[in-house]
Amino acid sequence: MKPAQSGKGDTGRIPVTNIQNMATVKVGVSGLNPGKLLAKAILIHGKLTGNVNFLNPIPDLVTFFAAITSLGNAITAASNFDRSLIIARNLRADELRLFIKQLAAYVQSVSNGDADMIISSGFEIRQKPGPKVQMTQVKNLVAAATLAEGEIYLSRDPVKAAKTYELDIKDLGFTGDGGTAGTPGTPTPGIGSGEWKHLESVTSSRFKAINLISGHIYQFRVRALGASGHGAHSDIAQVRAK
Repeated sequence: MKPAQSGKGDTGRIPVTNIQNMATVKVGVSGLNPGKLLAKAILIHGKLTGNVNFLNPIPDLVTFFAAITSLGNAITAASNFDRSLIIARNLRADELRLFIKQLAAYVQSVSNGDADMIISSGFEIRQKPGPKVQMTQVKNLVAAATLAEGEIYLSRDPVKAAKTYELDIKDLGFTGDGGTAGTPGTPTPGIGSGEWKHLESVTSSRFKAINLISGHIYQFRVRALGASGHGAHSDIAQVRAK
């Protein structure tokens, strides 16, 4: 166990610490069933008992141990699945869960973010999030007209750590022969809008654009959106709707 040091421990003195290097206590009680909660509480109680880094825990260890004992007895009593005893067990669990949260706050305050001190208390350290992944350009955007009129099928490669994808569309208008050619030609000027518009925010790598104008040439582009922001737009995919 790490001994108390000058400026640390339960002395009332708070040293100057680089905030970026401060460790954070992981409370870790959410979702724990009564049995696992009890085991966690026993571990913390054992680590805090006689720990010179934490001389005046809140709540005190006598009160904490009484709550541990109450939950242990309640778990045993509720083993016959009696509804009223299960309710009583859950109430004891809620009480112990609250005490653990209070102890976590105490340990955080006294330790001033010292990782070794936190670990000596029986609590774990909350892992700091890693660096945000920069969004890269979406690759291989493909657009293909389906057999249905005004319907275009799109697909693309995934981008690591992307949460969603923003799909844009541009209507270029009819081909020079009125849209009857099998291969898109030069659009007739002025018939399509010619402006990029947001079509949809999607998460799937495949998407179907519907209710488009038959015979019009459409362009599509897509970009990934993640925690770090937007990535670059993909290369443009162009196709004429049937």
